[in-house]
Amino acid sequence: MLGAEYHRFTNNLLDASGVASMLNAFSGEAVGPRYNYDFTRSQRRYYQSAVYLQDEMKGSRWHLDLAGRYDRIVSQNDSDLTGSKHRRQDNHSRGRAALLYAFDNGISPYLSYSQAITPQVLADASGNLLKPTRAEQYEAGIKYQPNATYDLYSLTLYDLTQKDVGTRVIVGSYFEPAGKVHSQGIELEAHNQLTPRLSTLASYTYSKVRFKDSIEGNQEHTPILTPQNMANAWLHYTFDYGLSGGAGIRYIGKQWADNENTTRLLSVTLFDISVRADLASVNSKLKGAWLQLNANNLTNRKYVATCYTLNNCYWGAQRSVVATFGYDF
Repeated sequence: MLGAEYHRFTNNLLDASGVASMLNAFSGEAVGPRYNYDFTRSQRRYYQSAVYLQDEMKGSRWHLDLAGRYDRIVSQNDSDLTGSKHRRQDNHSRGRAALLYAFDNGISPYLSYSQAITPQVLADASGNLLKPTRAEQYEAGIKYQPNATYDLYSLTLYDLTQKDVGTRVIVGSYFEPAGKVHSQGIELEAHNQLTPRLSTLASYTYSKVRFKDSIEGNQEHTPILTPQNMANAWLHYTFDYGLSGGAGIRYIGKQWADNENTTRLLSVTLFDISVRADLASVNSKLKGAWLQLNANNLTNRKYVATCYTLNNCYWGAQRSVVATFGYDF
């Protein structure tokens, strides 16, 4: 398979940051000097174009997947206040290889190796854009599909190394490279078709993430945005008259609120539901048309989703309800 991709991303940013004046707890008045903050207005964008080649080969019980890709990434950061323009271009070649052996009893062990590159629209104190994040992953696992069933079970072990990861400076509206991040983990997943109408999906992920070669002195600390435990379960049922629906639960474990690992965020459990209607069951002329309704965080749970520093934390997404209309040709 030979293909090409093109992506364009634009981010318009207006912000200000700094240390606030101390307040008198009884009068509410500022104590000491009052600080003035200059707003920073900028536009960050990147353009990514790529060509790729992939070949899937099968011989007897062996399955081999080979892929190669070439990316050209152009990033630019423009400041409307200072008139400065910063631009960088990165070219990157990467590949992927995976090998699987399928036994008669439904067990299929596999090995894979892959490389990746992720653009960053993050600027340092001088406005220069950071290098794209590069990643290298080794993976080994086992898939098991019992004969004459649609059930599928998988166990995966992975080792991931990311380089040139950007992190936000505690005080300031800029970023700097955090060094190397090393991740090791295990993933478990089970798909079950319990009846012709009822199916389930459950998964669990354990990950150990650490800074390596940390520029900020956070060697062996765990980065933010990396909960150690995550799990989810989903149940789906197909009704008559073209209706189907599902309900699920998501668990996000504790995570650190800062890269110095001084404060943890609490774990959270969220609930979601989904309903889908095949409109052909209402009118045969609507064959291929469907309507779907998704509700996330059904109970509207309020929780802190993440922190970039102890003074910069963000609430998790409130309950959202999204209706989608689609047509399958």
